[in-house]
Amino acid sequence: MGVTLLTGIAEAFEALTAICGDRAPEALAPGELMAVNEAFGVLKRRVYAAFAPVAAEIARQSRTELGKDSLAKRHGSRSPRSL
Repeated sequence: MGVTLLTGIAEAFEALTAICGDRAPEALAPGELMAVNEAFGVLKRRVYAAFAPVAAEIARQSRTELGKDSLAKRHGSRSPRSL
């Protein structure tokens, strides 16, 4: 996972924090609430983008042809999805 993917997550989190800080949603003005919603969307997309290669590698290391040496099996799961 590249540093830029993690940097993107950190930047998105910082942007979210800058908008709302520790305030509860009900304490936000309508425009702030919409900005927080958008910032969460950006953060989620960046987290998913960074996690996708991790999930792909878990699946690769959990191939059924590996049998008992499968990563999933070694961790007590039947498949990468259940892992």
